Amino acid sequence: EKGITGFVSIDFKHNYLGSNDAAKKYFPGLNMLTVDRPVTRDAEFGELALRWIDIFEKDTNKDKHHIDTKEGKIYLVTVNFLYDGKRKRGYQLFISDDTKEQQYINLINTFNMKLSNQVKAKTKHIEAMHDKLIIGMAAMVESRDNSTGGHIMRTSEGVRILIDEIRKDGSLKLDRVFCRNMIKAAPMHDLG
Repeated sequence: EKGITGFVSIDFKHNYLGSNDAAKKYFPGLNMLTVDRPVTRDAEFGELALRWIDIFEKDTNKDKHHIDTKEGKIYLVTVNFLYDGKRKRGYQLFISDDTKEQQYINLINTFNMKLSNQVKAKTKHIEAMHDKLIIGMAAMVESRDNSTGGHIMRTSEGVRILIDEIRKDGSLKLDRVFCRNMIKAAPMHDLG
């Protein structure tokens, strides 16, 4: 009713059958086409339409396509069969301006990417603080006994070497996160 959805009809021989004013606004080359003549007479639209139809013929689930224009518009083109009663006569292409929706999706994707990067940075910072806390607590326990200097680092290194050897063997499938946590926890062995 608003005249914002364009449609183009093409028969199975790829001849142009007609279109509405909205489609001609989106693709001005349609004004030059003649009914029952090949859609390829408008090279730009014809090439796109035949590509969309070819994709649709191979898989009718792949019926939606986006096209970016030089003017910055994004059109959504949906391909379907053109019916005459119950008989398929060709293809119907529905065209709508999808610019605002695509801009909104891009905005959300950009925001999600920034948010994801912030979460990764904060998580990394918290993990670093956690590691320093573990070493600090273990060092505090170790400081009670002067004869075991460097014991914390030797324990962590010993556990790391042991885990590396176990992983090389391959008989035990140890998860990377589990291995990393074991190495981090090694300095805490005397804390209890």
